[in-house]
Amino acid sequence: IKAAEILQKEGVNCNLTLMFSLVQAIAAAEADAFLISPFVGRILDWYKAAMKKDFAPTEDPGVKSVESIFNYYKKYGYNTIVMGA
Repeated sequence: IKAAEILQKEGVNCNLTLMFSLVQAIAAAEADAFLISPFVGRILDWYKAAMKKDFAPTEDPGVKSVESIFNYYKKYGYNTIVMGA
């Protein structure tokens, strides 16, 4: 995230991947990252393994995570793009 902050200041747009939480997404936005790519499927995989259950599409924790990040960015005026991976 720190590297992205430096690169963005130099005009190099950065896509931060391996985002798994809202806290990471907020840090990326605070660093002015151009784009983040939360791993929707990996988040779902983790929840399935940890909770030993399947999730309906409407309950997918990965999708809910991206939705939460998107809504947070819009609420607080961040320009970082959210693109689920």
